[in-house]
Amino acid sequence: MKNLLFKDKKIESFYDEKPFGLYNYLDHSINLSDDFDYIELQNGDKFKLVQDEENQFFEDKPFNGHETLISEKFKLDIKEALKLLTGFVDEYDFFKRNVDIIWPLRRKDNAQVSELTSSIYPKMTDTIFISQKANIHVPPVNISKKENKYILAENLFHEAIHLFVNKLILNYELIKASIAPVDHKFEIPWRRNSSKRNQYWEIDRVLHAASVYSCLIDFRAQVIKKTDSDKEINRFFVDSVESAKENYTYLKDILMQNTDLFTDFGNEYIKNV
Repeated sequence: MKNLLFKDKKIESFYDEKPFGLYNYLDHSINLSDDFDYIELQNGDKFKLVQDEENQFFEDKPFNGHETLISEKFKLDIKEALKLLTGFVDEYDFFKRNVDIIWPLRRKDNAQVSELTSSIYPKMTDTIFISQKANIHVPPVNISKKENKYILAENLFHEAIHLFVNKLILNYELIKASIAPVDHKFEIPWRRNSSKRNQYWEIDRVLHAASVYSCLIDFRAQVIKKTDSDKEINRFFVDSVESAKENYTYLKDILMQNTDLFTDFGNEYIKNV
């Protein structure tokens, strides 16, 4: 994982510092101790899967209009996607070091919101949320005509990167303490038809997205090599890697033009993203 400074000793030690100095930040109102199923891979790795229909978690969180998805099919989909991800050595190692809990979700019937593809909740630093839409959709706009586990694997990996960057921002001072991200927003051209909030991103959101794209470019290039025999999915990833390169370049330029918002460590990080 050369793009995210994973060989830097300061970053590497981060994994050995649980609970990462974040205890006062975490949401301790969520008790999931009895709500888990498990996904176990052939290599012995296990990931927790939330399967509690009654959990009220979504009511006052950014996932309004969603609920836990109970689906044996989707559980098998996730397992198959993780199995594929083990074939990407660095990416899978990164995933398992950052993700402990996978929370399947779905849009509630008649909810007036679009179904999320995947997401994180910053106060749950080891949990990713993902819907069946993640079988066909690579954000922001690439949609496949058919389900594919490489797409689902990418979305799982994608959210693991967000978890890492979230913990990095919280545990180390990347953005200067005097800077309020909400005061530094930047236009995002490929989001012009989105809601106003999504048309302009705060500097920390730009940092997140640039970090994600920097890794997904490499990931998608590997998928292209692995999918020569499937022309449709191969073309899907060829198209998505080109858009990722364009978006990454735009976001990286924003970061490099606003180095005054970052600490020395933050600037060292963004140079390597």
